[in-house]
Amino acid sequence: MNQAYQTIKSMENESIPDILAALEQLSDILCQVTYFSKAYEILSAASKDINGSPVLHELIARVAFVMEDFKKCIFHNSKAAKL
Repeated sequence: MNQAYQTIKSMENESIPDILAALEQLSDILCQVTYFSKAYEILSAASKDINGSPVLHELIARVAFVMEDFKKCIFHNSKAAKL
């Protein structure tokens, strides 16, 4: 699993709301400095560990949109809406 995600998970004491807030902040920062694929990689690793989180799918969709990967964006937005 992704080391950055593991660090966040550990620092936030495995509290899902806190992990999601940290992931949102980190992905926003990474996107601002054009590390889109790194943000996507970290969020994807989190999605393998955190099941059924509409917030996480929304974050992934946001990064996919910025990357102009609209198929992934639509997929994750749809998944977030279903949850």
